Amino acid sequence: INTAITFALADAKIILIDADLRKPKVHMCLELENNTGFSNYLAGFSELDEVIQHCKNGLDVITSGQIPPNPSELLVSARMEKALNELAKSYDYIIIDAPPVNIVSDAVSMAKFATGVAIVVKENFTTHDALKKALSSLEFANAKILGFILNDVVATKGYYSKYYKYRYRYRYGYKYKYSHNDENSYSKSNADKKN
Repeated sequence: INTAITFALADAKIILIDADLRKPKVHMCLELENNTGFSNYLAGFSELDEVIQHCKNGLDVITSGQIPPNPSELLVSARMEKALNELAKSYDYIIIDAPPVNIVSDAVSMAKFATGVAIVVKENFTTHDALKKALSSLEFANAKILGFILNDVVATKGYYSKYYKYRYRYRYGYKYKYSHNDENSYSKSNADKKN
């Protein structure tokens, strides 16, 4: 989010997509509505222009939308490729926030659509083994690694340490279980919205 905002403040035309369709956070951080979003577009229940939200700082955002029963399939669908091709006509940069590489395969699968991948590394949390595994998975998918973003840095001494009181704590974990009823309720609620 900070990277996207930085580009927007530098007068770049930029859009941020929350493609974490399992445990989305972008809408909470930016205080945006998330009733309709990227999953709704990918599933065919909304059009692209209907899911774009505009922030005050010049940043455009597509939130995740409703949590679908089949996120991996949606993120490698023809509509995913179509969305990125359409957005590329209007924006200088498209930043996609994806779930952690080592937990689910979504980020690796989406890598084929991206010009490059920046790996977010959390200080005092990400292990060397986890980082090696992530790099190996992305390299196997022929992803171009742009570099690393180190976050959650703790500055205990010095002039700039006062800025770190604004750190945002983020935990990631999965406990998902989809039942037949969950799928029906997802499909039904979106079908109702479409009609």
